[in-house]
Amino acid sequence: MTGAEFKAAWQRTVWVVTENTYPPGHGGLNFGSTVEVRFSTFSAYAAWGGAAGLTFLLLHEMAHNTPYAQSAYANLWQGYLQNPASGVWGPSNQYFVSNEQNANEVARTIAGAFGWIIPSTLPTHGYPGP
Repeated sequence: MTGAEFKAAWQRTVWVVTENTYPPGHGGLNFGSTVEVRFSTFSAYAAWGGAAGLTFLLLHEMAHNTPYAQSAYANLWQGYLQNPASGVWGPSNQYFVSNEQNANEVARTIAGAFGWIIPSTLPTHGYPGP
């Protein structure tokens, strides 16, 4: 994703802070051009890292919409469907966790490319790898 593509995606994204409830492990839902985030999730990221935490939250959600993350998600979802013993899609499921780790890594990469500050402590689910 180029800087111009990121800017275009950012400009067409509608952000909604809500009190809706979502499945376990979901702090909101990302519909591509609309991202819903629970107020409690928004507050937790602010408590985690202040402005840097909120930057990470926004980048994490934008990361889910990048071509890399979309491709990784498609592969993870197929793995999940082929392995019903892996459990419900949520925070205790290896495929869900890998999907979130991928978005965290993309968010960290974008922040680094722009020189934006994000928290130095690990986000929920951490990053891919050991």
